[in-house]
Formats: sequence, structure tokens, C-alpha cells
Amino acid sequence: MVGSAVEPNLEEEIRKVQKTIDLLNVLLDVGPTNVVFYGPSRHLVARSPRGNFIAKSYKDPSRYETEQRNLETFDRINQTRSPVFQEVSGLSQDYLGLPKPTNLLDMGGLEPNEQNGARIRIFTPAQGDLLYDKTLQARATFEDYVGAAVQIARIQQEGTFLKRRLNLRDVVEQKEYDAPDTAYFQNRFKGLFLGQLSGYGHVPLSERLVHDMMLDWEVLVAQNLVRMQKIGYAAFYFDGNPTNHVITPDGRIVSFDLEDSIMAPLALGVASLVSFGMTKGVQPYLSEKDEARILDRFLLEREFARALKEDARDKARRIVQYTLEMSSAYDANLSGQNGDEFFRFLGDGDKGHGIEYREGFLEAWPYAMLDRNAAWIGHKARFRSLAERLAGQVKFTTDDPVRQNAIEQRSHMDRIIQILGIIKEAPIRNGRYANDAADRLQDRFLELASNPYFSP
Repeated sequence: MVGSAVEPNLEEEIRKVQKTIDLLNVLLDVGPTNVVFYGPSRHLVARSPRGNFIAKSYKDPSRYETEQRNLETFDRINQTRSPVFQEVSGLSQDYLGLPKPTNLLDMGGLEPNEQNGARIRIFTPAQGDLLYDKTLQARATFEDYVGAAVQIARIQQEGTFLKRRLNLRDVVEQKEYDAPDTAYFQNRFKGLFLGQLSGYGHVPLSERLVHDMMLDWEVLVAQNLVRMQKIGYAAFYFDGNPTNHVITPDGRIVSFDLEDSIMAPLALGVASLVSFGMTKGVQPYLSEKDEARILDRFLLEREFARALKEDARDKARRIVQYTLEMSSAYDANLSGQNGDEFFRFLGDGDKGHGIEYREGFLEAWPYAMLDRNAAWIGHKARFRSLAERLAGQVKFTTDDPVRQNAIEQRSHMDRIIQILGIIKEAPIRNGRYANDAADRLQDRFLELASNPYFSP
């Protein structure tokens, strides 16, 4: 194992799945053939095939209370903003797509000695398809991903406005005594990637390899994410991964997973959305052009949310009109041809400030993608291991979830190697130290990728 990182107990994980099934059977009269389990997640997430409920069994009971409080808070925000949103946009839908009032099931009292998996929340979503399922079936559209990015932007911006009320913990500033500023990102890399890869995937990691990767990850990834957080690119964290969005038949988005109350680098939430590891054939599901246009819409939507909060209705209307015009005339290329207004929106009327803001965000983007892709590999090692043991006992999103997760892990690995290859050749902050760290990390990831575990 990797020092004090994740210490997996697969048998305990399996018991949690079985217990969740038992509870759902008692409470909702559904058995193992009537729910579909999703991964990867720190918690257990199940959905009925018809989509009339989503259940989450919490690994960490404290997140149950956090999510309940956050859902209530964002529901109040939605009620406040929706009338103004509908006025300036001409749309009849709500400002935020949130699940309907939920059935909160606290099972802790039934088994007082149970510390994990004792609490289940039942969400009642709008009918539709999870974005993950649509992507898996090659039915997801560019517009679906834009809609999800819009949700992420609004939730992140509104959560940031309520920093004190939500008691958000800044992952850089609020750390253990004497811990370095990079501790949060280093712990994620050590636990989520290295720990789960070795613990669940049984990929051998020598002490020397772990030591060297940790050092280079800090120089290249953690320090750059800390820097971006400190200079203002921080926000309420909302995990935008495709399993957290339901797409309704009329194209509306309903989003889940408000269990965190942290301030984290702005780019991480939307990086979770686009770094999911699925492809169309052998090609990335989203092209580089798609990704760039999603990021521009994400940034512009944050300004739209700000305009609503400040009751700047004229600005909000202009953003809506600009988005519609650019989507039809320039294929959603918001910052391209005739993009001066886009940068003025980002810069509070100053084009130069808008350009500078966007460039600062894009400077952090590769490091957010490295952080997310590495975490995905580790999470999917866990879920792959669970799926292998539970094959035939429960339903998963595909007939062969082990292979599907293996394919996605390889996709994440290839993306990491690609990003590191670009960084090591580019003139970047920290000069040759960062370039050299990228070069060494690329060699290490190539070494890991040669393991048969990554050859599905």
C-alpha cells in the first residue's frame, strides 16, 4: 500500500452494497434486479431503471447533513432567482434544475453501531436520462454538455455568494497546523489515485515511485492549483461529473450531489464534467473545439448569475441575447468572431480585463484536468473491483462494467500522458522545474500504463 493512503476493505464494501439493497427492498419494495448501481463514487449510488428515484448510501454520515442543508439553501435561491430569470430569458423553466423534495431516510437509529452506509437519501428527479447513460450510449449531444456546464456555473457562483452562510472550508487556507498549502491536492493524489490504484487495482507501486511522483505532482499540479486559488479563481465546489445530471425529454437539466461545502479551484467542477473517460469509438467524446466552447459558456454563465444576483437585468438580457446570437451564427464560438462583447462581459465592461480573466482560468485548466483524471483512475479502480466481485448479483450500467471501467481508466491515463507531453514542451510558470517535473511524471505514467491492468 501507499503509506497512510486508502486502506481498502473489499469485503466491507460488498457488505455495504448488499445492505443498501436490503434497505431499498424493505423501504421501496425493490430488489437487486430493480436497481442499477453507478460508479465511481465515494458513496453508493443506485437508480431505478425507470428513473423514478435515485438512492445514495453515504460513506461519510456527516455528508448527509451537509447535502440536506445545501439542497434546502439552493432551493431557496432557486425560488428567489427563478422569476427574474424567467423574465430576462423568456423561458418558463426554473433557474436551477434541482431534484424534487426528497424522502430523507435516516437509518442510523436502526443500527446505532453502524458508522458507514447507515443513511440513505432518496431523490425524486424529473424523468429523463442520466448524462452518463446518454454518453455511454453515444446519444449525448454537445447541447447536453453545455446545459450541464450552465448548471455547474450557476451552482458554483451562487454557492460562492453564500460562502459564509454555507460555512465553506477553503481547501488551501483552512488546513492542519503547519501543513503546506498544497496538502489538499497532495492528499487527493496520494489517496484517490495512488492509494486506490494499488489497493483496489493491485498495481504494484514501489516506495521510490510513490516518493518521486508525489514530489513532481506537488511542483507541477498542486502548486499551480494553489496559486490559481489564491489569486481569485476559487468557488463553491460542485462535482459536475456526468452521473450527477439528469437530462429531461425537453432538454432541461436536473443536477444532484451537493454534499460538499468547500471552496476549491474554479476549474475543478467543470473539469469533472469533461474528463469522464468515455469515447466514441477510439476518439474523445468531446473534441478540443467542443471543450473550449463549453469552457467559454461556463465562464459567461457565471457572469449571468452575478447579473441576476445584482439585479442587473439589462446585462442579464444582453448575455442571453449574445449567447443565442453566437450559438446560431458562429456555432457557439462565444470568444471567437465578434467576440469582443464576450470579453467585456467577463471584464465588467473592460475587454482587456476580460481577456486577462479568461487567460488566467485557462492557465489553471491543464492542472485541473490532471487532478480530475488521476482521481477518476483511482475511483474506477475501486468500482471495477466491486463490479468484478458483484457480477451477477446486482445490475450495473453496462453488461460488462469491469471492462467498461477498464476502458475508461485507460482513456484517463492517455489523457494525462497527453497533457504532460504538452506541458513539458511549453514555457510555463516555474520554468524548467515544472517542465522537468512534467517530463518525469510523463515517464512514470507511461511506466504505469504499460502494466497489464491498463490493457483492457
